[in-house]
Amino acid sequence: MRVADRPLPPVVLHSDPALDVWPIRPVVAIAGARPVEVYDDPAAVYDDVLEYDADTVPGFTDATCDLHGLETDTGHPDDNGHLAAGTATVSLDNRHGNWSRYNSDGTLAGRGPGYELVIWALERDTGETDPLFRGTITRWDDLGATVEVEAFDSFSDLAQPIGTFTPGVAGQSPAARLEAIVLAAGKGSVGRSFAAGAVTLTAQATSDSPLEEMQTVVASDGGVLFADADGTLRSYARTWRAGRTDQTEVPIVSANVCTADSVAWDAVLSTNDTAAADTVVLENVAHLRAQSPAGAIGRRVITDTGQQWTTQLEGDTLAAHLVGALGAARVRVESFDLYLTTPADPDMYRAARWRLFDLLRWLHDYRAADDTVQRLDVNTIIVTITHNITPGEAWLMTVETTPAVGSNTIPIWNPPGDPYAWDTPGTLWGYQ
Repeated sequence: MRVADRPLPPVVLHSDPALDVWPIRPVVAIAGARPVEVYDDPAAVYDDVLEYDADTVPGFTDATCDLHGLETDTGHPDDNGHLAAGTATVSLDNRHGNWSRYNSDGTLAGRGPGYELVIWALERDTGETDPLFRGTITRWDDLGATVEVEAFDSFSDLAQPIGTFTPGVAGQSPAARLEAIVLAAGKGSVGRSFAAGAVTLTAQATSDSPLEEMQTVVASDGGVLFADADGTLRSYARTWRAGRTDQTEVPIVSANVCTADSVAWDAVLSTNDTAAADTVVLENVAHLRAQSPAGAIGRRVITDTGQQWTTQLEGDTLAAHLVGALGAARVRVESFDLYLTTPADPDMYRAARWRLFDLLRWLHDYRAADDTVQRLDVNTIIVTITHNITPGEAWLMTVETTPAVGSNTIPIWNPPGDPYAWDTPGTLWGYQ
């Protein structure tokens, strides 16, 4: 858990022999009517003799002992940097029928769509817990011997249109505007934490969904919006490429450097100009235009219209910041896999602590054009995390990152083959 995380719901943990051999186990907590057994239920009078009754009370039930498998999937930014709604899918053994009890009108008794689903990782030796997903159940499929449960995080609720509305007032900060949108959407119960931001915003009517309006607000400030693993709706300012402030350690990962903290499988590295820009053109709702660099349009152009910053200076400053962040095509770790419960690496389970927008250090040895072995040592930001868990088989974690945001290469005077340069051309200053 991290300092500002929402508390996890109380549950009675169930044991599963297929999970007990792992150093880490998932907890699948499903909200609903939890059965409790009591003597002499005062609501049910049979006679004067003590009766053994079964009642139900609101609460969470640990479904892990019936777990066939689960998947959580969060992140996946689009070309504009907007993240998709996080999802969780859980398959449960239902041969005993405990997960498919229906009322006479066909509704699911005590649980189902509209109830909360919370999933976290529990480290056996330390007792440390780390949230993986928190959201609302949207689908409950009774397949006979199994039940499949699907849930989405708070992005899904905010994606519902509410008609035309005017959130907030002119001159607000991004944090105040995001708060106004959440309240206008009737989602005041959602846990949230918003960065103040660096711009002041215009105010206008919109028919966009609350989520779309919130994404426009954070884009107008150069920030990001996401639903964290603990269920908190968060925004970060434009400095998000430096990593999260609540991150206590930066993991070192590699697919071919065995001294790294974590050894990855099926790593895909690429360098492309999809997210690179040598020109950024922004336009706000009043049709003020900001461009960096000023003058001619380059070959790789990123544009965004309908933004809500107020002054020319705010637009120009944001455009310059984006060119600085996106100005060069840099290596990106498109994806890699970690097996969190492999006996070959007894400490791999600690990767379950990672979160979206954590900083990650990637090492990669490669043979250069001059036939020497060189090491790529870059910092990057985690933007997608997927967990696939099958009890008795494997816990697979898949990660995707941004293009490199910094390099740990040590600049030297007079490097070989470059006798009069202070450092190697293209070296990026970053984190050590």
